[in-house]
Amino acid sequence: MPDAGESQVSALTPVRSSVRYRIVAGIAVIMFAFAVLTIYSIVLHRVTVEKIGLINTTYLPLTLGASEIEATQLVFNTWLDRLADDPNQAISRVWIDAARRFRPSKLTRLTSLIDETLAKDIPQGEARFLGELRRRLTEVEARYAENETRFQKLYDLMDSGHVEEARVHIETLKRAERRLDRVLVGVGNEIDKHIKSLVKDAEQDG
Repeated sequence: MPDAGESQVSALTPVRSSVRYRIVAGIAVIMFAFAVLTIYSIVLHRVTVEKIGLINTTYLPLTLGASEIEATQLVFNTWLDRLADDPNQAISRVWIDAARRFRPSKLTRLTSLIDETLAKDIPQGEARFLGELRRRLTEVEARYAENETRFQKLYDLMDSGHVEEARVHIETLKRAERRLDRVLVGVGNEIDKHIKSLVKDAEQDG
């Protein structure tokens, strides 16, 4: 028959095992949580770095390009106004034609920049934003092409001496160009807001 000491030891053994198990389990949970937190921090840091990198390589050039096109639009509209005052002004046509060549070529460079960025491994949110941006710029590009037909008709009217018809056609073109102005300003504002959002997120993550 076991003595009292042996009985006490036997009774304490399961208790000690239970305590050790809880301690080991607690340590394992802490280590797992730490590992998850570390991995999350690394992934978050990588995504943040990628987004900040996009500001320098993509968003700032897009902002600059959109601003250049907007500035060209302002000058473009001024020369359209002058052309409406005097359709026989040769200098107005020279400046308008220069802007007509500049706008689509600049727009093509911007869409190409977006395509190059989308071809890379970038965060999904940025890919969606750039995809929408490209869609809007493509619409502007299509409007430019439509307006080219209108300009050709305008020049035909001017060259054939139909001054009053030319003036009416110029007003139609001016309305079409103002719609493009609003689209381009909206694109520029969206990029600017997106850059500020990325910077704010980076500051919070840091």
